[in-house]
This record gives sequence, C-alpha cells and structure tokens, in this order.
Amino acid sequence: MFLIMLGACLALLSNAAANDSAPQKPPVVVELFTSEFCPACPPADQYLAKLSNEANMITLGCHVTYFQGRSDLGRPFCSQRQFDYMRQLRGKSPFTPQFVINGHRSVVGTRQSEVAASLLKAQSADTQYINIYPKAHGVYGYELPLIPLGQYTLFMALYQTEQTVRGRQYASAVDLILNLGDWDGVSDARVFFPAVRDNHAGFAIFAKELKSGKIMAAGKYHFGA
Repeated sequence: MFLIMLGACLALLSNAAANDSAPQKPPVVVELFTSEFCPACPPADQYLAKLSNEANMITLGCHVTYFQGRSDLGRPFCSQRQFDYMRQLRGKSPFTPQFVINGHRSVVGTRQSEVAASLLKAQSADTQYINIYPKAHGVYGYELPLIPLGQYTLFMALYQTEQTVRGRQYASAVDLILNLGDWDGVSDARVFFPAVRDNHAGFAIFAKELKSGKIMAAGKYHFGA
C-alpha cells in the first residue's frame, strides 16, 4: 500500500515538473519578415526582441534577401517562405516589416497596436504546447500532443544568438528551417538530431495544418536553459 501511494506521489510530482516547464499561456509563433536594409524595420525588430523574452512567445526573425546589398542575416528560404505566405494569405506582394502570427494572420509590422491586438487574440487560441527536451549529446526528443486529427507538417527552425549588424541588434534570426515530416495529430514522441553551431541560441518546432497553414502546436528549446 505504501509503495502504491509513493508511486502515485512520484507520478504527481513528475507531472507537476513537466507542467512547470511549459508556459502557462498557449504558445504563439511570431514570424517577422525583415531586413537590415529595410528603413522601416528597426521598431519591428526591437518589438520582436522584446517578445522573445516572454515564455510563450516563439519568435523567429526571417531576414529576406530581395533588398539590394549583401545581407549577413538574409536567407533565401526566408524570401521563399514569405512568397509562400503571400499565396496562402492571398496577399498582393511581399513587404517588410511583416508579422505572421501562428501561420495564418498577417500584420504590417509598423502597426504595433494591431500586432499587439493580434498577439492577444492568438493567446486565447487552442494552440497546444510541444514539449522539447535533451536526450543525449546532440539528440533531442519532443512530445507531440493530441490535437484534432488531420494532416499536418512538422517544421524545426534553428535561430541564432542576438546578432549586431551595422550597429543594430537582432534577436532570433532564423538560420535554418527543416521539414521534420508529416503528422496526423495523434500524440507521439519523436527524436531528432539538429546540426547545432556555436552561434545558435535555440530552436523551435511547430506543426502547420496542411490546408489552412495554421499552426496548431508549437514549442521552443533554448540552449543552456
């Protein structure tokens, strides 16, 4: 009887610890399409840096490459990702700064009051948390929650430590985005082996619904946390 009660107590403590590691609010994936050469972008870049300090905000600064000049943080896949969003969201043409929230809501980055309102609305959504944890050296596990059954694609985004470029600071600049495969929404546990470099601060994993593009589950892991 004592052993049964002890086991139950340990299970409760384990669950409590797991819950403490997750943010109390639903996760919100905040993508900012920006560039060092965009004159209107610095306030949006600063806002993204501020959001990156909030536990439930998963911030990704995706630096596009279609501006003139060599971009130290620019990645061609960011330009392509923004073009894909334009098609999905039926936008006319790419622009910066552009916030995309949870994969389905676009907001002009210079309109911070609208961005804040969209973020507040996103925090009332039913986006689920993906728990990410280290398993061994260079190996990470992640637990996918149960969400409405459907067709989803899992992505992993590696982001850099805070970078200073041309006298400006940039947080969460995306260095790599990988497709981790398909998912049907059934709870599952998986592992992966990210190619981490010294300039990487952490990574995010998120699940996008195939039809709508909406992000239905997400989590982040910060190295050294």
